[in-house]
Amino acid sequence: MTEHLTDELLLVSPAGEIHLKSRRTRRRMRDVLRRDLVDALGRAALEAELTDGPGDRFTASTPDPSAVAPVLARVMGVHRVERARVVPVGPLDDLVATVAPLAEPAIAGRRFAVRVRRRGEHGWTTVEAERALGSALLGASAGVDLDHPDVTVRVHVWGERAFLLGERWPGPGGLPLGVHPTLLGLLSGGIDSPVAIWSMMRRGSPVDVVHFVLDCAQSDHALAVAYGLWRTWGAGSRPRAWLVDFRKVAEALQDRVADRDRQVLLKSLMLRAAEALAHEQGHPALVTGDAMGQVSSQTVSNLVAIDRTHSAVVLRPLIGMTKEEITQRARSVGTYELSARAREVCNLATGPVETAARPGRVRRLLEQLPDALVDDALAVHRTVVALPAWEPGLEPVPVVHEAPVDVPFVGAGARPPASGPVALGGPDAVERATALAREGRPVWVVVRPGGARPGPPAGG
Repeated sequence: MTEHLTDELLLVSPAGEIHLKSRRTRRRMRDVLRRDLVDALGRAALEAELTDGPGDRFTASTPDPSAVAPVLARVMGVHRVERARVVPVGPLDDLVATVAPLAEPAIAGRRFAVRVRRRGEHGWTTVEAERALGSALLGASAGVDLDHPDVTVRVHVWGERAFLLGERWPGPGGLPLGVHPTLLGLLSGGIDSPVAIWSMMRRGSPVDVVHFVLDCAQSDHALAVAYGLWRTWGAGSRPRAWLVDFRKVAEALQDRVADRDRQVLLKSLMLRAAEALAHEQGHPALVTGDAMGQVSSQTVSNLVAIDRTHSAVVLRPLIGMTKEEITQRARSVGTYELSARAREVCNLATGPVETAARPGRVRRLLEQLPDALVDDALAVHRTVVALPAWEPGLEPVPVVHEAPVDVPFVGAGARPPASGPVALGGPDAVERATALAREGRPVWVVVRPGGARPGPPAGG
């Protein structure tokens, strides 16, 4: 793209911590960020041409910057997006003659300051540019205020390229989504777990989710929360949502375990099931919304006892946050309103509950339960949906280890029959099955341990 003087562009700045990486890592992260930006534009069906900008920045040329900028500003790894006009780099008089008419409407009748940032060799200094531009604008303003201006006129110069900067849209910062492996997040649908998942997405890891279905749970609600989280912040990812029916597990706990121990054992069994699912799908770690001491199962003693019953790595990004801090973050992320309508906890106890469990006792109680309790939940009572294709009312697809009798099995790369039931396998089976389910086809997903994930979205 050829830039013309006073062309309006969007300037996309990567998060500052990306600049601290080695040259090789920085290049890789920038490539992932470009892919995610392109994906965000494609998902929103917005017209924009993304090109390399000054430094590690990108420029986006678009006929509708007000619509495009907020979309780009919700991409993980973006520090901010700014409206910018191309201005000449040459004699200072030319710079001032171009910038002053463009800046006058913003400072008219208001107190202002001028800030110029410059890289490269020019025939004038930064201070000289600020003074010259300030003098040219003074007559149209209410005066200069360097400490608390109503408007700041910002000009950035990089070598032979210069921009007059305007409106800003802050980004989430962090790392581009996809620079780290996909994790598996335990999603209740309440306030905490979506914030935990968002926190790990912000650190560059896509997150698949698993929701455990109980009588008190609202699975459609949880899927709506997960979909909204992906739709707003998930550019560059294609997450899956797994639903595991845990009602028989809850019944076994109520029948065989004392009232006060049920909550700790329920959490332990959920993590065991999530660990098995993560191993099957190749996820290196789990993510939970645990915050120390917030509920009975999240006391230090109980968390330690629970973690002694499984071998998975569990990431708890909210562990030191207060409920008020988590709620504030949920509001800023945009999940609070929907999450607040769900029940945060499914309580199996009717009286006092254990708050200082001992690992040995928890293991002994687990040994009293049927050996195949978790395995049966995953093998018989599991469904899945590709979140990007989810819509309210869509039934998730049943997951099996073998195709049902008299149902044709279609592996990776093969075309399914035009009609009738079908069982799908392969790395993209979940995505293909969800598409067929949307058409009303009877369909199953056949999983194999260690199943691989599909590659990154197109446009990278």
